Amino acid sequence: MSTHFSRHAALAAALCAALALGGCGGDSKTRFSEPPPTGGTPAPPPVASDSFFDYVLARVNALLDDAEPASIDAVTETKPENTEPAPVG
Repeated sequence: MSTHFSRHAALAAALCAALALGGCGGDSKTRFSEPPPTGGTPAPPPVASDSFFDYVLARVNALLDDAEPASIDAVTETKPENTEPAPVG
């Protein structure tokens, strides 16, 4: 009798688990993804030239690993407010 009871208990537990998991995450609403924009890719904003950034970028690209550091005291630092940060190198 205990084998018969344990089979029914296991079957009932499996059925309850299947019902509980089957009800998760579903709904009757149909969702559609948004259509892609139709106007092509927008043009990138114009890039303002930053003389300090250009100088540092040129120095970074020209330096060797064993070269002596160069002084940048004579270069005027610029702080443009209308440009985004740009990666160096």
